[in-house]
Amino acid sequence: MVMKFPPPDSIVRDPNWLAVSVMLGGLPAAELLDFCYVETPQMPAGQVLAVMLAVIWYLAQQKRYGLPLLWFLGSFLWISTLLVLRHQLFGNLMVFLEAVVFMSAILVLIKYMRLYAPHYDKFLALGCAFLVPTLTVPVIHDMLQNAIYQLPVLYDRVLFHFDTDLGLGWVAVFAMIVNYSSWSTPFFIFNYNILPFWTLIAAVSEIFYAPRGSNTILLATMCSGYAGYLLYFLMPAIAPAPFFGALFPAHMPDPGSVLNAPIVDTVVSLRNTMPSLHAASAMLICLALRSSPIWHRALGGLILLSTLVSTLGLGQHYAVDWVAALPLVLWARGVSTIWLPLRQAARCDAIITGITLTAGWVLVVRYGQFGLDNAWIIRALALVSVAVPLLLERRLHRAAIKAPPSHMALQRPPRLQAPSA
Repeated sequence: MVMKFPPPDSIVRDPNWLAVSVMLGGLPAAELLDFCYVETPQMPAGQVLAVMLAVIWYLAQQKRYGLPLLWFLGSFLWISTLLVLRHQLFGNLMVFLEAVVFMSAILVLIKYMRLYAPHYDKFLALGCAFLVPTLTVPVIHDMLQNAIYQLPVLYDRVLFHFDTDLGLGWVAVFAMIVNYSSWSTPFFIFNYNILPFWTLIAAVSEIFYAPRGSNTILLATMCSGYAGYLLYFLMPAIAPAPFFGALFPAHMPDPGSVLNAPIVDTVVSLRNTMPSLHAASAMLICLALRSSPIWHRALGGLILLSTLVSTLGLGQHYAVDWVAALPLVLWARGVSTIWLPLRQAARCDAIITGITLTAGWVLVVRYGQFGLDNAWIIRALALVSVAVPLLLERRLHRAAIKAPPSHMALQRPPRLQAPSA
């Protein structure tokens, strides 16, 4: 029995295959990184091994994912070996057995879905694309937590001053709304944490209402998420609520005095600012629902508004983090529209412009004093970061609609048969 890797052209024709494959490659890499550098990861090793074992079983049944299967087998053995060397194998055994029972039920469900569900492949891509990032988020959190001691410099003072330069200090009213009553704070905390669920719901809507095969929200969310976490390493900050502590939100200091004032007790907090990944996810939800019924689009707008209130009201982001999220969304949309040729103008411009504007924010944050002395640079960059992504994303969307994934240019031409004698 020979297991072959899918032909390269299937990557172009099948966005679901690409999403699943990227996820399959990313899970072992993230878990290996976590277990190699973190003594006690947030995600229990037993659960990780159970998920990996289920994926190994599924890949072996497909008879065509040879390389991913070998990658998972090697990673499974590597993590198991690390647990043996750390004397943690038996401690994770019960967790592994409990998770195996749950994963076995899922595999049985997948088997029957494959027989009876007409959209089996789409639902599988949906579930895999949702499950794997959910498992890798704790891994990235572990990495960010360790990076706190390696990157002690924080740029919160700079970001807070940028809010003032852009005239966005008024967003503190959201914090007053969130903290107005005893019930509102839990509500907005719940809304802040449930955004991945809304992403999944939007993906379901996109599968059934977007042009056939043009399902991009999951791949775009994954790309923006991983790129966003990388940016957290380049621009370390911890957000207003943990940075200012008891001063947030009612007694925020003057931005000018903050630049030289010592802020204490910040070394143990988690990085969570520029750009806002919650903002990027909410924007991608709205973009994914453009072909859906009007009440879906209305719900997307409500999710965007509630995410704005919760992220700023809970003090998890500065207002400028939302501005910087727009170029990231443009880049993610350009990367995820994989059925368009990479050299196609609309897609190429989206990717290059997104990278360029994001690099501009990295420079002005890391060299904050230059931006603070020249406030017009921040204002110009913010204006371009809002206007240009909106225009280029609309252009990209039109190009994607004109050339759907089923376009004949993406398919192999039929072979010419010799005429019969």
